Amino acid sequence: MRSVLADGPSNARWLKAEYRPLAVARVAANGTGIKSKNFETKQAIEALCSLKAWLITIAMFGSSVPNGILTNFSGPLIKGMGFSELNAALLDCAGRSLQVISLLIAGIIATKFENCRILMVTIGNIVCVLGSCLMAFLPFTQTWPRLVGLWLINVQSVGFTLGLVMISSNMGGYTKRAVTSSMVFVGYCVGNIVGPLCVLPEEKPVYRSAAYAMLAGYAAKTVCHCLLGWYMLREKQVLADLLCRTLPSSVLTVALSSCSRRRDREHGPADVKMAAELGMKNITENHNKDFRYVL
Repeated sequence: MRSVLADGPSNARWLKAEYRPLAVARVAANGTGIKSKNFETKQAIEALCSLKAWLITIAMFGSSVPNGILTNFSGPLIKGMGFSELNAALLDCAGRSLQVISLLIAGIIATKFENCRILMVTIGNIVCVLGSCLMAFLPFTQTWPRLVGLWLINVQSVGFTLGLVMISSNMGGYTKRAVTSSMVFVGYCVGNIVGPLCVLPEEKPVYRSAAYAMLAGYAAKTVCHCLLGWYMLREKQVLADLLCRTLPSSVLTVALSSCSRRRDREHGPADVKMAAELGMKNITENHNKDFRYVL
């Protein structure tokens, strides 16, 4: 497998030798650096003490609890609403289709518009909270509204996928990214273990505890992603820039635009070239004064 899949642009066999430096430069432009074989203890400690890393990890755990429930019990949950086994499978396909559609829409928007990933994540999380609320609090006799709630929960993949991108886009230093990814993977595994344990056989066919667990997981995920967005927004005042372009006469715009970005205020405007050079030296984002978060 290693002979087929490259672990970096510098040794990608399908790229011509003259194109590889260009590919490395393109990856390095985000200021997070590229792969390194050296384990940096300081970076590992920095990751373990990083608020961003823990917020992403807790958010992953929160999304994995419902994922463990849906992956293993989506069929029984639908069947418990009064549908036959065949119809339950067909109705489950409708929810999975919504998952694909929502991912495509969020991906297109995040590609076309800068700094809107955390917004897409938040919208996806809110939809999941709404869906799990329908599942948890509606009477059992409200079959179709509860089924729609279960369908809406499939939008969770938006927050799951774009949430993972926050690691590669906003974590500098290879060891720090690797440790953070390990923390997130542990959160993912533990969440998928806890989720199925919340589906209690004695609650069949309502499974209220499963619905409550999904609601709690999505609520925790939403809070963590909002805190993550606030933390990075404080460092990079994206909201003020966005409002300046869209609402130049707004009083709110004037108030926000008068506030300097913290890093710009302390270190001056970012030098993209210097950020890339420091990133290539395996410097974390906390020590790279020219690094700016991507929301």
